[in-house]
Amino acid sequence: MNLFDGKTEAKKLDLLIIKNIQKIKDSGKSIGRLLIIQIGNNEISKKYVELKLKVCSKLGIAADHVSLSDSESDDAIYHQIHGMLSSEDVTGVIIQMPLPRQSLNNIINLIPPNKDIDVLSSKNQFRYYSNDPVIFPPAVRALKYFLDINDIDIRNKNACVIGNGNLVGRPVAHFFKLNRVNLSVIDNYVQGEKLDYHIVILSAGVPNLVNSSDIVTDAVVVDFGTSMVDGKVNGDLDLKSDMSHLKIVSPSPGGMGPLVIRFLILNHTRIYDIGKYVAKNIPTKIYE
Repeated sequence: MNLFDGKTEAKKLDLLIIKNIQKIKDSGKSIGRLLIIQIGNNEISKKYVELKLKVCSKLGIAADHVSLSDSESDDAIYHQIHGMLSSEDVTGVIIQMPLPRQSLNNIINLIPPNKDIDVLSSKNQFRYYSNDPVIFPPAVRALKYFLDINDIDIRNKNACVIGNGNLVGRPVAHFFKLNRVNLSVIDNYVQGEKLDYHIVILSAGVPNLVNSSDIVTDAVVVDFGTSMVDGKVNGDLDLKSDMSHLKIVSPSPGGMGPLVIRFLILNHTRIYDIGKYVAKNIPTKIYE
């Protein structure tokens, strides 16, 4: 069994980002600022905002974090965010998911499509699911990178996606359908159910939901799931279960999370297609 190291791969992508930023600076242009807006105090949200800010600082990307109280009215929150987005030097916007209540869902549509690096606004979602995207969702880009560098051919394979959220499950399922995958989407997985698939994507956000013994031999497992247990991040796959029969596992934490953050930043810096050759040949050494 091969355990995928997303942190090492993220360092390679950091080099690509640094080089691109330098090219932009050398041309006299600016990539502007990244604005991260968090509403409420969700523990996972706070953790991911901290990680994104840390990576931006490391790469020399200007990033602002605004935290809004979920006790404010919807109108007050909408008004504040609308004002923030009008700034011309804000070129990328993240409204951290999940939102604290459904009545705020349309707030995503305040983000102009060219600043929506998460691809969550209605206009960008429509273009993505109509197969005419300007940019691809970060989770899809991260998954494609993982498949490319591991030489995994998904065509005509049997795959399942557990979880159907807008950040991971739904866009990944669409990506699979476009690539001739025999797909099952499971939004109500029950522990103990057998998973007889070549590729298993986990994105339910339920800690230790899936035991490795319930997954078929030689399967590829990619865990996007994140949840907090006793102050620590847990994935959907029980990493304490016997994984020796699996082909490759991208665990959570430490697998797709670092890649998703990099592809968010790659969307922000307008690197939309790194290609399979580039993905496999990015130098391991990164600038100190």
